[in-house]
Amino acid sequence: MTSASTTINPRTAQPTSLLALAKNLWRNRQLIVKMTKREVIGRYKDSAMGLAWSFFNPVFMLVV
Repeated sequence: MTSASTTINPRTAQPTSLLALAKNLWRNRQLIVKMTKREVIGRYKDSAMGLAWSFFNPVFMLVV
């Protein structure tokens, strides 16, 4: 649950300073980590080597 003081109205101007960006990233860090994990795992889920493919593919390209 979010309180009324932490909700964001999309129609109001949002702060665009680097400090405001850093605060938003820190405040939403758990969401960012969960979404990043889901994206990476989902991308390589059906591949033969799984997550290791994201490391070995660029290495193989360098060798070639």
